[in-house]
Amino acid sequence: MSDNLVKAAATYAPATIPAYRYELVSYLMSTEPVRINEEEGRFELTVDGHTAFITFSREGDTMTLIHTEVPDELEGRGVGSAVVRGALDYVRGNELKLIPECGFVKSYLKRHPEEAEEFGIDPSAF
Repeated sequence: MSDNLVKAAATYAPATIPAYRYELVSYLMSTEPVRINEEEGRFELTVDGHTAFITFSREGDTMTLIHTEVPDELEGRGVGSAVVRGALDYVRGNELKLIPECGFVKSYLKRHPEEAEEFGIDPSAF
């Protein structure tokens, strides 16, 4: 990560936030949007030349999120959660039903019960 991004993040992050959080803040400020790759059947986010993704299948008005992969180089930077948020935004924006088969997506929904409930999912079921 470039020093300029870390410095920019420090401008927005209070000094009490641990240093590793600066990296997350700088990532969130510099990230490209999650895109849908219909050919591959996945939502993708590329950061620093590496692509994280969630595979999906769609039948009618139902979107099933199957599997999330985050390259080792991007782990611990909030990239997986960003891909999930992008996928959920797409599902929400297109008024689709959600089936979370992926363990990472289920974990995300458990940590964000308000989003699970928005899709009619009981987060305590995970």
